[in-house]
Amino acid sequence: MVTNLMDKKTLKLIGGNGTLGCARLAPLGVPKACVAALRAVFKMALNDPAVAAAAAKRKMTYGLVTLQAIQAHTKKIGSADNALFVRVRRSLKRNKPLKFPTPSFG
Repeated sequence: MVTNLMDKKTLKLIGGNGTLGCARLAPLGVPKACVAALRAVFKMALNDPAVAAAAAKRKMTYGLVTLQAIQAHTKKIGSADNALFVRVRRSLKRNKPLKFPTPSFG
């Protein structure tokens, strides 16, 4: 059991990133009927016992992630103290922040 407050915050920050990894996005301008169809298919998959069993077998977190949950976790990341990120990098044995290429929207 984790008793150190900073360790708890570190685990919460790392552990919550699965929320962001679950996002399924569609580009702007997708017709509402298509969005509704996509949502219905995802809901069917979430309710499919075979899919749930396969996820359980792999010990995967499984369930609907709402936009509100994604936004809440993004807010936590954005407001986290830099010391927490230093601790996360240290726990992952990284001394420097990861560098990602800048996305191009052109």
